[in-house]
Amino acid sequence: MAYGKGEADISFQEELLKSGLAKTHKSGVECPNNLAFEKAADIAKASHIGVWK
Repeated sequence: MAYGKGEADISFQEELLKSGLAKTHKSGVECPNNLAFEKAADIAKASHIGVWK
C-alpha cells in the first residue's frame, strides 16, 4: 500500500487495473484483495480504456 494525502490507503495495483494498464491473473494463490482487483478491472473493461480498448 502507498500513502497519499490524509494517510488514505491507495493500492497501486488497483489503480493500474482501473486505468486499464494491467490485467488480473488467476494463479491459484488466494489474494485478500482479489475482489477489489476484479472490480477495478471491470471498471476499465466497461470504460474500454487501456488494454481494454
